[in-house]
Amino acid sequence: MISVTSSMHALRRSVKVLSLAALLVAPQALSAHLPKVYSTGEQIEKPWQLSRFVEYTNARKPPVVPFVDKAGNEVTLSQFGGKLTMVNIWATWCIPCWRELPELIELQQHFAGQPFHIQPINVDEDQSVVAPLITKYKMDHVPTWMDTKGDFIHIAVIDTVPASYFFDGNGNLVGHIRGYIDWLEPAVQEYVGKLINKYAEPNFVQAEG
Repeated sequence: MISVTSSMHALRRSVKVLSLAALLVAPQALSAHLPKVYSTGEQIEKPWQLSRFVEYTNARKPPVVPFVDKAGNEVTLSQFGGKLTMVNIWATWCIPCWRELPELIELQQHFAGQPFHIQPINVDEDQSVVAPLITKYKMDHVPTWMDTKGDFIHIAVIDTVPASYFFDGNGNLVGHIRGYIDWLEPAVQEYVGKLINKYAEPNFVQAEG
């Protein structure tokens, strides 16, 4: 029997505290500590299903942060240059996360051959529970990475799981959405397609200040 109680309680407490703090700031403040790179121009019109999606007014330059893949290798998001990269933050105790993960695989398949990559990153404090639970729920095909040291906080505040963060083809953070989303909805996929067209190969004027 795998005990995940302590990990669940610890991460839940952290998320609750950060959620309360997030209510006091604007959505883009989650990454406000990052330097501005360019103005993203006119915002893409959102379908109602993505009403919570935040497309940043200015793209933000995150630091290079190391993660660990399922084989134990150190990896970074920089390997996905030239693609719109969607990072999905998830945890094993999060029921909506388990629902969303297989849908993300289908979303990736929908955009096969296009400059788009989805990278799940697990944020459990006890990483020893992750692999057994992935096998238990028959999700070994999910190419998740692990944030073993909690380093994603250097990119953006994690106040909710699941949450998805979007990076342009140069690795700049350009948007995020918190909470479960049905990524298989046609209107949602159409919006993702527009994000790919706009950000996989960004061509914007550098921001000032």
